[in-house]
Amino acid sequence: MTALERQNKQDTRRVPVFARTVFRHLQDQGYTREQIIGVSTEILNLLHDDLKTKGDFAPAE
Repeated sequence: MTALERQNKQDTRRVPVFARTVFRHLQDQGYTREQIIGVSTEILNLLHDDLKTKGDFAPAE
């Protein structure tokens, strides 16, 4: 296994752990489910805008 393959495997494990950590933190801070959905939506919108700005995203026609 190459170093890049090991790194990719570690990254795929880190993302769900990070997501669970953020989710639990928001719950612990008293955010409602609806507010957590709002935070998630805002993150996706920011990602969409970033991809669009850099030309990495072309919406479906």
